[in-house]
Amino acid sequence: SLFVGSVRCVQETDLVLILFAVQSFAATFVKIADREFIKNNQPYYFMGTNFWYGLNLAAEDPKRLIVELDSLKKLGISNLRIMGSSQGPDTEPYRMAPALEKDENFTIREDLFKGIDMVLAEMEKRDMLAIVPLNDFWHWSGGFPQYVRWFCSDKPIPYPDGNRTFDDLVNYTLQFYTCKKATDHYNEFFKLIANRKNTITGRLYKDDPTIMAWQLANEPWPGKLGDIYTKWLKDTITFMKAIDANHLVSVGIEGLSSDPHYQKNSMLKEVDYMTCHLWVQNWGWYDPKNESTFENAKLMAKKYIDAHYNIVKEIPKPFVLEEFGLARDHGSYEPKATTRYKDEYYELVFKMIYELAEKKMASGVNFWAWAGAGRPARPGDFWKLGDPWIGDPPHEPQGWYSVYDSDTTVKVIENYAKLMNNLPKKQEEKSNTYIWIIIGVCGGVLLIGALILIYCLCFRSKKEYGTTKYE
Repeated sequence: SLFVGSVRCVQETDLVLILFAVQSFAATFVKIADREFIKNNQPYYFMGTNFWYGLNLAAEDPKRLIVELDSLKKLGISNLRIMGSSQGPDTEPYRMAPALEKDENFTIREDLFKGIDMVLAEMEKRDMLAIVPLNDFWHWSGGFPQYVRWFCSDKPIPYPDGNRTFDDLVNYTLQFYTCKKATDHYNEFFKLIANRKNTITGRLYKDDPTIMAWQLANEPWPGKLGDIYTKWLKDTITFMKAIDANHLVSVGIEGLSSDPHYQKNSMLKEVDYMTCHLWVQNWGWYDPKNESTFENAKLMAKKYIDAHYNIVKEIPKPFVLEEFGLARDHGSYEPKATTRYKDEYYELVFKMIYELAEKKMASGVNFWAWAGAGRPARPGDFWKLGDPWIGDPPHEPQGWYSVYDSDTTVKVIENYAKLMNNLPKKQEEKSNTYIWIIIGVCGGVLLIGALILIYCLCFRSKKEYGTTKYE
């Protein structure tokens, strides 16, 4: 019976791998043509969300992961932005923990890598695609600040609390780009993750079409480094594509708000598509405790998207708004608080992106962020180890931007997901309409030409007949 059981186990495992292989063979890697993403030879437009905590959720609560992916699939969500790494030590404040990288020596938590394995395998079953940021400019995942601490500085990370400011953190993190040990470690990690063999599908990550794109980092600010930063972009993406020629690569930048050379850097041949992020409250355009500021927030959001549209028109690449969000009414962090302004704001932003997509000037949107069935342990407080995973990172008040499965916002998301998902069909119908119009016009021209020809022949025949008869 032991032998039979072993054979059965091998057969079942082989069957799973065969099924994934067949599914993978049917799928193709996302490519780009004429400003559009192309998936399985069809234009790919998407409604997506940020699901950054997927690796930890899968490792700790796989049943909830299934619930969340099923909920998102039901809503029409086809694209998830998931973190591909996090850095320890887990004792640091404002940090998602446990972390994938325990230390600077590539001590890796295998359970978290298996978490990414599971996320990708389950997404594949649901025909979803992943955008995978490889790192983070910010401290909540460890990110560049932790690399600076490990390799470049004997000073601790200046978390922006007390006497340390946000600018202190930014200036500290900018050392990453000029610290060779840090950038070399970054490159080595990419080699590690690209060549990772998924323990469920048996496929290397670099050979997995479920991954739509790698992203250099979440919001890699350039500061005032100018050409140094641009060189890092080019060199890093060139290095990545030498290892993995299958996947797209984007920067993950917010856009004009943080990169003074956004247009130039977006035009780099190494960068496959453009991104931007939009944060009306973080940037001082909106105060949820002052309702009178909402109209200005909408106006500024529109101006910000329009400013990027003016750049997109000049660069023949897809464009994705991959982060935006809004607080609950009156700035409440309570899950039961209403979302009237949030719903209206989502409607505005989705409508703008959809209208751009109709003109092939945008390809997708990822809202921030899906919490689904999760709820904050202490609304308004910072996340602590053991708290439920929701849409708000550990360094932000829990419940700030999360979208729960019970929110009325969900209906707005679902409505625009249908519109985005139907765009290829709508464009095909529009194209077919144009074809039929052209055929009709050409047919009409040919018919008129034929009638004129018949008339001319008949007239000439009558004239010749009449001349012969009366001469």
